[in-house]
Amino acid sequence: MNYPTANFLMTSPAKTRTESIIIQNEHGVMIEQSLRNVSVMASTWYKNSTSQLYAVLGQCYELHYLVEKADSSQRDKYRDDVKAAYVALGGAQGANSLLSRIVSVVFNFADLDRRQRSRYSSVIKAAYVSEQQPTDAAGFINWLEHAGGIVAALEKRSDTSSTKVEQSEINETVRAMPAKAQLNIANSGNRFVVLLAQPIDSETVEVLYQFEEDSIGDSLATKAYKAQLKLAKDAEKRSTAAIAADRLAGEGAGQEVA
Repeated sequence: MNYPTANFLMTSPAKTRTESIIIQNEHGVMIEQSLRNVSVMASTWYKNSTSQLYAVLGQCYELHYLVEKADSSQRDKYRDDVKAAYVALGGAQGANSLLSRIVSVVFNFADLDRRQRSRYSSVIKAAYVSEQQPTDAAGFINWLEHAGGIVAALEKRSDTSSTKVEQSEINETVRAMPAKAQLNIANSGNRFVVLLAQPIDSETVEVLYQFEEDSIGDSLATKAYKAQLKLAKDAEKRSTAAIAADRLAGEGAGQEVA
């Protein structure tokens, strides 16, 4: 947003720069100008946080690329090294592949769930199997930006037959979703156990039947996977639209002042 400096921050000698984001005059708080100033801060944060995330993912991609492109004996050593580092550095539990171990170590934060880490792994894999196949971190960032971001890149992969998501990857993503509940119930140890339940009240369900066929589990896992992609896409669109609206409103106001 291009606001004239004199009108963008109306400073007061008694206030710090941070406090001057919220503007007051003799009539009280200038709501619109204050909100415009805060929205500029939000836009800066969003742009910076996104570019920093892409930079970190790029480094993860480059490490993964170097391991996978090494000759067979060196590749096996690298994979063992990643596995050892994953244990030594306390990577998030549940990672059982090269890429998921790299991501789980780098993004091992208490407030970052397994589903988000799985999405990061998936977008790195999507770049690796793409026709362009970047060779380093910078190439990955360029690929991701041209793809339109993480959600768009994952959608393009799922919509392209040459890069169809494997059922094993779908299942891994679904297993990383936050658990709704845990039950002690006998099972055969198959990939999934599907329970048919009816609600007793708004907080309790009664299990009526148990399915363990892989075909049923895979089918429902695919539905859950697609539903989560749609939710993530909708959330990203809402965030992008809100920021774009703030920018347009600010630009319009700036032109009026000019």
